[in-house]
Amino acid sequence: MQTQHTTPAPETPETFTKSLLSFVSRWGLELSVVIPVGGAYLLLARKVGYWPAAWLVIGVVVLLLLIPQVREVLRIVLRLSHWMRRFDTALSMQSGILEQRRPKVVGAKKVPSGTRLTLSLRSGTAISDVASIAPYIAVHFKVRNVRVKPDPQDASLVDLTLCTKDPFGSGPVALPEHEAGTRLAWGTIRAGIDEDGSEVRLSLLERSSLSGGEPGSGKSGYLHVNIAELGLDPTVTFYLFDPKGVELAPWRRCASKFVTSDMKAANKQLAEIEDEMHLRYETLQSLGLRKLQEGGPFGLMAVVIDELPYYVANSDKEASKEFATRLRDIIARGRASGIIVITAAQKPSVDTIPSAIRDLISLRLAFRCSTREASDTILGSGWATKGFSASEIAIGDRGVGLLLGKDDIPILLRAYLMNDEAIEKRVSEMCRRRTADTREGLPNLNGTWEDA
Repeated sequence: MQTQHTTPAPETPETFTKSLLSFVSRWGLELSVVIPVGGAYLLLARKVGYWPAAWLVIGVVVLLLLIPQVREVLRIVLRLSHWMRRFDTALSMQSGILEQRRPKVVGAKKVPSGTRLTLSLRSGTAISDVASIAPYIAVHFKVRNVRVKPDPQDASLVDLTLCTKDPFGSGPVALPEHEAGTRLAWGTIRAGIDEDGSEVRLSLLERSSLSGGEPGSGKSGYLHVNIAELGLDPTVTFYLFDPKGVELAPWRRCASKFVTSDMKAANKQLAEIEDEMHLRYETLQSLGLRKLQEGGPFGLMAVVIDELPYYVANSDKEASKEFATRLRDIIARGRASGIIVITAAQKPSVDTIPSAIRDLISLRLAFRCSTREASDTILGSGWATKGFSASEIAIGDRGVGLLLGKDDIPILLRAYLMNDEAIEKRVSEMCRRRTADTREGLPNLNGTWEDA
């Protein structure tokens, strides 16, 4: 039997042009370096000869490479070109709009979790197209997973992180020591570190927060950090609600009121906070102000509630209803008067926390959860289907959670933690600052501590 050999079709100008453009696209950055060097060599060769020109070009290149800035630029160019080719190969195995309109890799850098590529999307594509092929990209590059995040300033730019390791594998991170004279309440407070190792700072002004997760996931520890940071400003007054009576107890020395499991006392305290809120608004109206500002007639008030479901889903239905109604009013109207509400709960669902309260809270932090549904009860419905679920956080990663409220999408965060020694040290500093304010003739905003 005679074997028939097929003769490959001759290359047409169209296929040659396409191949040339593909080559230039894949090796464009290297060519941008090689072509100028080659052009300089040819120009010199005409004047001084080939060998002298070669030695001159080599000498100039060596001298340039001795400059750290030049080496850094060359390193960035070569790394970017390398990832452009690898990502282009990955997309060539896909079908659909991204194979036809391939995004361009415009940035590549190492991050603690792996490698982050910045993609420039072409017209006719969207971030959802990139997110839809993320699992296939993860398989192609043989990484743990792929995270897709839009640029908050430019919808055409997307950050795609190829995660090769757990960025928080080093364990808990302690809250750094404060600098002398630091007052953070009216600025931003420290919350933790993101997966790039950068410190995350948040503003709690005119905001309320909710943290939730499994027992031992770090939500109560996060309350300690919030109190420690806000408390550096001696004009901040604290109202602490702790049904266990032990979690927030270390801060009772510098709190105005400390409420435990007594529902009658809890409602009485919220009523007093509401009265204070009304008084503040009357004062602001008389001064012609729409909201409290730094240096105004009042300091900030921080209402910190651990185990929120105990108060709003208590067996005493009437007391729980009253607490929920008053708390909703404080969250809804208290922002402009300088009242900050900080809460923590295990799986804050509709059964445990009324949606009328949850929907008003703008800052959410979901620590480790057992299910995707539980994660969505904290962050909001639909985030798990978009790839943001706290159920994917490792069981042993205490303090790691998804933070929603700093950006338009959740970011992975390891919240700072404080041990008993650090808490006691910060309590002493907070009490000292409040005592110093009294000595200086300023209003004693700390008040006398008492069990409510």
